[in-house]
Amino acid sequence: MRIKSTAVQNEIIRYDIDKRREDERHIMELVRLITDRGNNAEIRRKGNGSLTVYEVKKHIVTVE
Repeated sequence: MRIKSTAVQNEIIRYDIDKRREDERHIMELVRLITDRGNNAEIRRKGNGSLTVYEVKKHIVTVE
């Protein structure tokens, strides 16, 4: 029985690693799309641990 539970744990860990790699690829695709348009991208971590990509367009404002 112990071998079976270890195999299940290894399967879960492998799934988590694959899911994380997929998420990281998706984030980089978003960053590239945003920066190709000439804007900046910010990546922030939410309270629940997930990452969010923001498109940031800055405007120069001068005061005369």
